[in-house]
Amino acid sequence: MCRRDEIFPRSIAYRGTAIPVRRDIVHGRLKLPDFMHSRTLGITLGSTGTELLLFVTYRPHGSHFYSSDIHTIFDDHTPTILAGDLSAKHTACNSRVVSPAGRQLLHDAEDYGYEVLGLDTPSHVPTDTCFGVDVLDIVLCHRLPSPIHVEVLYDMDTQYLSILITLGATTH
Repeated sequence: MCRRDEIFPRSIAYRGTAIPVRRDIVHGRLKLPDFMHSRTLGITLGSTGTELLLFVTYRPHGSHFYSSDIHTIFDDHTPTILAGDLSAKHTACNSRVVSPAGRQLLHDAEDYGYEVLGLDTPSHVPTDTCFGVDVLDIVLCHRLPSPIHVEVLYDMDTQYLSILITLGATTH
């Protein structure tokens, strides 16, 4: 498990990002550049010649969306997946609304040649019934050698659900 937590001044961890990886998969943590507003964690999977970069990210709602952060991650010939809550909602990604950041992200993906995948089912199930369920997490793919399957993991007792990405899988 690779994990990164943000720390309150009183040393209390919050808003963590984590990447659980099966024990039998060779992986290592990546040194990351400074991003403008996103909190990102990255690992490399596999070995030379079969390498894949995997990043998880969180961009706080209300902060400015910088597509340059995505370009920095995809500025390589290595197959790369970036997944998480970019606070960039769009109905094309199965969200309930379209945000300015979501519109910008889809235009950027078209201009720079990466794929944006939304989940088929909600990844946020709020405890307050005044708010509706929604897709918060999206997956960005660049130069992948095979298709991926993305699903929400509902067996966790939290309103922000984790996702499972399976490389080289077809949808069920």
